[in-house]
Amino acid sequence: LYQHPHTIESHRLHVLVTGTTMGVQATFLGKLLQRIRFSAVTSTEHCDVIIAFCPVSSRIGTDIDDALNKISEFKYHKPAILVVLHHTPYLDSIVAPSRRLVNKSNILGTVDCLFHEEYFHNCEMNRQALNSVYTMLDNM
Repeated sequence: LYQHPHTIESHRLHVLVTGTTMGVQATFLGKLLQRIRFSAVTSTEHCDVIIAFCPVSSRIGTDIDDALNKISEFKYHKPAILVVLHHTPYLDSIVAPSRRLVNKSNILGTVDCLFHEEYFHNCEMNRQALNSVYTMLDNM
């Protein structure tokens, strides 16, 4: 699905979406694919890392806890990256770093992104999130 056509894959990701994202995870993964090779796999058994997209729909703490519980329910425990999606029409929204709510040893990192409806905002927060995820994967 997200495999780069001209290179040998280097990372196998299992994509977990824990709520309604309106498809912005595909945009995020597409932008990530421009920088690093990976393929999406359907099973955690065959993945190197889980990338979990957690849209904030009610209370951020509750939504993150639900996402972490879903990650821990997999039979094969793998490292994970948590992408917290904040729904807002504003590109310059300020959100408290979600990583402060995550204290699990298998979570490589937590990043925050902004989106509105089906649009992944072109903003500094999202660029930083993509750079962070790229670095996490590149260091594996």
